[in-house]
Formats: sequence, C-alpha cells, structure tokens
Amino acid sequence: MNYPNKEKFLGINPHYLQLFNSQMDWRDAIHQSFAPLERSGAIEGRYVKKIIDSTIKHGDFMVIGNGIMLAHGGPADGVNELGIGLNLFKQSFKSRGGQNIRIVITLAPVDAKLQVPFLEVMLRYASDSKWLKQVDDCTSKNELMNLLQQSHLLAN
Repeated sequence: MNYPNKEKFLGINPHYLQLFNSQMDWRDAIHQSFAPLERSGAIEGRYVKKIIDSTIKHGDFMVIGNGIMLAHGGPADGVNELGIGLNLFKQSFKSRGGQNIRIVITLAPVDAKLQVPFLEVMLRYASDSKWLKQVDDCTSKNELMNLLQQSHLLAN
C-alpha cells in the first residue's frame, strides 16, 4: 500500500473508534456511530439528522460496497471540527436499501479537500478482502485500534 505523507495525514481519531456487538437498525447504527463526535463537540445533533434525512431521500448512496457505509454530510450541516471515525458492527445491520453493513466510517468534513488523502487510502483498504477479514476478526476495540494503527489509518 502507498501511505500518505504522515505529516499531513488526517486519519481515524482513536476516540471515534467503536465496536458494537448488539443488533440494531440502520438509523440507530448511524446515531451510535456518530455519538462520540457529538459528545466531543465535533458535530451538532442536526448533522446526524441531515445524514438520516438524506438517506431516506436518496437511498444507499453512502454505501460504498463490501459492507461499508461512508456516513457523511456537508460542512454546513453542523460540523464544528474535522472528525473521522470507524465503527465495526459484529452483527451486521441492513442499510435502508437492504444491504448488509458491518463497517460505518463516520466523516465530519470541515471543507471539501482536507480529508481526500485519507479517503483515497481508506477506499484502497475497503476493496482489500484480506484486510476486511482482519477487521471482521477483531473482537475488541483494542484489537481494532492495533490493526488500524498497523494499517496507518489512525490520526497522528
């Protein structure tokens, strides 16, 4: 893999990393995925509402394949500071359109360009079945954090 310049790389914030063992529907999964960003003040509650409303209106446009959803809105939708998180659902949930989702990447962008290097790298990993199996095999938040660190996906 080609890794971005570590000095400029904005990756997953370890505080926004979660692993869920319980079953939930897609709305609850989105709410729970963004909960740490809302608690930290990175986003406002209306940001999550906008994402849910957009999903209802436009369908599964945030599902990027291989059981991954890139949940995001625009900077004006209630973003106070950049936030990138990753959520692993040990029990997949059905997206609004019926696809099985196991990973939700949460993105709160402050502009259109800042997170591009992270997204380029993340999309490469999202298409790597061996790496996705390693993620799926994680049984704790610490295991998941170690894998993401080894993969150079955690923020500096």
